[in-house]
Order: sequence, then structure tokens, then C-alpha cells
Amino acid sequence: MKTPSLSNTQDFESVLEKATQKNLAHQAVYSWVGNQFRGGLIADIGSELGFGLHLLNRENRKIIGLDINFDALFFSKSRFNNQEYIIHICGDSGKISLVDNCCSGVCLVNVLHLSPSPCNVLNECWRILMVDHPLIITIPTDYNLPDEWRIPTERIFLERLIKKVFTKLSFPQWISGNDGVSQKTNNAEPRTGLLTAICVKT
Repeated sequence: MKTPSLSNTQDFESVLEKATQKNLAHQAVYSWVGNQFRGGLIADIGSELGFGLHLLNRENRKIIGLDINFDALFFSKSRFNNQEYIIHICGDSGKISLVDNCCSGVCLVNVLHLSPSPCNVLNECWRILMVDHPLIITIPTDYNLPDEWRIPTERIFLERLIKKVFTKLSFPQWISGNDGVSQKTNNAEPRTGLLTAICVKT
């Protein structure tokens, strides 16, 4: 989905209507992801229009929404103008403007497969994470996934990519069109059509 231009006057209700389908799909994902983190600083890399930021919030947390698109952040900030627990940062996921070991959780919800340098993004996530804290990645398996990510399967491709940076990872839920694997460990996990990985910095 192309992020709309929000320069000058803009009808935010129209933007919301156009983004409703994506919004609804992300609600279940972000609700589940929010339950996986502890307190502290949580970074949503590629937060776009900010539909999932409030779902990451829990007691004793600060949430960072980071995106390279200023218009998307402007829209997101307008929705959470009075929410002191949400911080918006305009920046590149391949060079995150946060100090080392500052985050107790990072998420990449349907973002990593869109990056021209996914290893750089993973390295940056590893850098800003505290030891023994997780990065959660989801990628779509039913749409918008580059063909090379399906060889030999989505799960194997993602696992090989992650292992270049993280040594500890698990796949709590995935639905893969190519390898036929379908696994679900509890009812609170995201909807089907997503490959989900949890990586822990060691």
C-alpha cells in the first residue's frame, strides 16, 4: 500500500477509510506482538501510519514508531498527539538512530521483505536490542512477497537470513503456501497468511 501524501490540508477520515483493510489485518498481529514483550522501550520499525502502536503499549513501556516516510509519521503523530508513551522518529531501518542496547523489544511487522538490505536491518535490530530480549518478525506468505523469499520455502529462506545475525530463534506460528506447513501454538497468535519468527539477542 502506497502511503498517501498528507501535505497541507488533508482529510484524515478519507485516509483512514482507504487504509481500513490494512488496519484490521494489523490489529490481530500487533495485539499478539504486544503480549510478547516486557516493559521498557519497544521499537516498531516501519510503523507507517501507526495503526499498531497503541496495541504495543503496556504498563511501564515507551513505544517508538520509526519510519522513513515523513508523511506517514505526520499522520501517525496526529492520531497520538496526546499520548506521551509514543515517540515518533523519522529514519532509515538500515541505520536506526538509537543507541546500542536500549530496547527491550523490537518488531518488524511485514517490513523486512520490503527492505533492499534485510541483513542491515537485522544487524541494526540486534544492535539496539538488550541481551535476552526479542525481535519479532512477520512476513506475509499470501501476498506481496518477493519470489526469491519463497525458495526453497518462506520459512527456510527467513531462517537462513535471520541466522546470519541471530543465533536463537523460533517459529511460533506460520502458514506457508509452498511447504504446506501449518502450525499454531495458541489461540492468541496472529491470523493465517503470516510467517512469524521470534529472535532473541544472546
